[in-house]
Amino acid sequence: MSKRLITLRQIQAEKLPRSRSWIFAELKAGRFPRPLDTNGCGPNLWEEDAVDNWVANFVTEAKQRAQSHDAAAARSARAHEMVDARRSHRQPSATAKAA
Repeated sequence: MSKRLITLRQIQAEKLPRSRSWIFAELKAGRFPRPLDTNGCGPNLWEEDAVDNWVANFVTEAKQRAQSHDAAAARSARAHEMVDARRSHRQPSATAKAA
């Protein structure tokens, strides 16, 4: 494990292309790693490993949400197809009505 410290700008440039306000909103909500306490001296610094782990989890969760959404969309499409098929079997055709 490296103990490299990185700044917010490095996080944005190298790890997570998100705005400063987005990152701090995630931090405030408790979803982003906290920076080290520098007692107000200098910029906020994060341990690179903590940020890397957070990014890896963020990507994994995003992929799982996308797969879940794709599966739900596929189920919905199949359900619509079944409803359409049932409707087409229930309605008599124009030739059947004439007979």
